[in-house]
Amino acid sequence: MPIPLEEIQAKFEMEERLKVFCRGCDRNDVDLMLSAFHPDAMADYGYMKGTAREFSEWVVQTHEENFTHTTHELSNMLISLDGDRATSEAYMDSRLRYKDGDGFSEVFTSVRYLGKWERRNDIWKMVHHMALCDRFRTIRVEYDEEVAHWFAKLPQSSMDKNDISYEYVKRVMG
Repeated sequence: MPIPLEEIQAKFEMEERLKVFCRGCDRNDVDLMLSAFHPDAMADYGYMKGTAREFSEWVVQTHEENFTHTTHELSNMLISLDGDRATSEAYMDSRLRYKDGDGFSEVFTSVRYLGKWERRNDIWKMVHHMALCDRFRTIRVEYDEEVAHWFAKLPQSSMDKNDISYEYVKRVMG
């Protein structure tokens, strides 16, 4: 039996909001992170529990104080709908690079994001967000000088609103 179009649209909206949340984490952009949440939403990461705003501000502060680069990538998102409410589970892998003595190390994490969603005024956003840790590891970053020069010629990313992607998207979208 075909999936109803309204269900496809709802799931797409929720998945897109979670992707924008991850982009906000990587760009240290509180507004992008908050765009995934209703104003009264809560977040629970075990060591940090609070409102979505408190959580988003904490993420930015933690990233700015500890990491030189972060990447959050989603996969395998499952969503269960029940009227104007939904739950989700999404796999998220991240890499968090930090200065380590005279070099760098990276933390690789595999977590699952659990979400409770509500549709209010025809807009799906989270009312609760939680992360469960499946595994993690830390490795020392080794640079291969023969390869590094290729990547040095690429435009470099930035963990804030100075990242070229903001201007690029603005130009493309007009």
